[in-house]
Amino acid sequence: INNAVKKILNLLKSRQYSDGSIADLQMSDWAAISFGANGTYAQDVRTSTFSLYDYLNVTIITSTTQTLNNCTEYSRHILGLLSAGFTKTNTQIIDLKNKITTQCLVDGQVGQAGINDDIFILFALLATDESTSNEIVQAAVNAIKADQHTDGSFTWGQDFTGAAINALKYASTFGIPVENSIFEKAKNYLHSTQLTDGGWGYDASSNLTMTSWAMYGLNALGEGQTQWTNSNNQNPWTLLVSKLNNG
Repeated sequence: INNAVKKILNLLKSRQYSDGSIADLQMSDWAAISFGANGTYAQDVRTSTFSLYDYLNVTIITSTTQTLNNCTEYSRHILGLLSAGFTKTNTQIIDLKNKITTQCLVDGQVGQAGINDDIFILFALLATDESTSNEIVQAAVNAIKADQHTDGSFTWGQDFTGAAINALKYASTFGIPVENSIFEKAKNYLHSTQLTDGGWGYDASSNLTMTSWAMYGLNALGEGQTQWTNSNNQNPWTLLVSKLNNG
């Protein structure tokens, strides 16, 4: 797994542009999160002149950088900046946080319909020390909880289920009450839909993106290969490593 992670990060580094970015702002945020998860700060991901940190420091969200709705964009960018090593009191982060709290709760609904932006908003606000009693935090938690179906899934399937588990587990570390039955039902759903190759997908073969998002939930619950190795001796980790190209 460590070798696979090193290959992936080396690939990201090889795609870095001269201004320090990796593809675009969205991908640069995700890259900063990935490098940060491996203990590498964005200042050390650099070309001969500029680092990933430098790019994130001077790039703001505009109509030309957006690929999703505003509330999701603001939240993801906060997480990217934090992972890059920016402090919680950084002016960019404060500005983005203010935009979330003033623009992303309308008539009790967080962002757009569905829980995608609720999940990212919850991460971003709690990571920047927003009060757990804030109306938008409470609304996001309640919307995610209410989204769980009777079979234990969230929204469209395994990827959202993993992300929802992660968000609610994170919220619980701040003292926000989350019933353990929510996690147990979600785990049962993921176990019941795990494919023979160890991952999750829309048909008999796993989809790597869906599997990766589902694994966010497993990691948040502190579970690993032992709990998720099936009768074919396959699990999500072995699947992702097996699909990694050698180049």
